[in-house]
Amino acid sequence: MRPRFLGLLLCAATAAQAQPQTPPPSPIVAIRAGRLVDPDAGTVATNQVILVQGGKFTAVGGNVAIPAGAQVIDLSNQTVLPGLRMSRG
Repeated sequence: MRPRFLGLLLCAATAAQAQPQTPPPSPIVAIRAGRLVDPDAGTVATNQVILVQGGKFTAVGGNVAIPAGAQVIDLSNQTVLPGLRMSRG
């Protein structure tokens, strides 16, 4: 009986290790924009914060809190126009 018990225990341990692990969440990047152009609305907002996670905007606004541990890119003296990509030649 003991060999069967050990076999079941080994199978259970192997199955537990085979479970897919949840990947850690993507890091958050906070961009401080001095001026943020919204071409759709035809407006320019000042002193905005843009949060980006996993390559997508998650929040934009003047009252957006920057989460602890976020990488901060300070463009507070720059004009930001989201959506444009630089080509790598």
